[in-house]
Amino acid sequence: MPGAGRLNTSADPLTDFSVCDCACYLEHLAHISVHHQMVVASDDVINQFGILLLRRGTPLGTLAAEKMHGHRLNRPLDEVLQLRRPLDAAQLAAIFLEFPGTEPDLRRINEHFRCESQLRHLCHAIDWQPALLQQLSVLQHALPRVFHRALFSAWLGSLIASERKLESGDIALAFQAGLFHDLGL
Repeated sequence: MPGAGRLNTSADPLTDFSVCDCACYLEHLAHISVHHQMVVASDDVINQFGILLLRRGTPLGTLAAEKMHGHRLNRPLDEVLQLRRPLDAAQLAAIFLEFPGTEPDLRRINEHFRCESQLRHLCHAIDWQPALLQQLSVLQHALPRVFHRALFSAWLGSLIASERKLESGDIALAFQAGLFHDLGL
């Protein structure tokens, strides 16, 4: 597969993303830490062999990310590196309430089906895992078009599930599937 296993070396890797490139989550975290909001080591970052890569409290930057690159950690990345202010349920609900207003067709659909209260409920009813909220926050900053697509998928999926009169648990699953389907990017 062309490009597999290579980092994207284009001028702007955050906008020229390709699924053929290797996972760039650590690079996205470093970029966000430098340009948007600080990402810090919430605990010591240790590789699979017990070697300390970053001490707890160390801010993530380009040099720290380079030091970690290529290492398999003994704990998941989202457990040892954390955004200072990841999205929360209230912020996500506010984003969803503004979302349909971004395009005239979506606004008309939203006005017809009046799904604001359902979206607000879905955002607050989910038992959000901190890693998921962090990954959505990273997606929002690093790949805004993909984040927009995730919002659309969750919005439309929950609307269709609701119109089909599915049970509330199935509506929540459709919402979550739409929102999280691109987190691997």
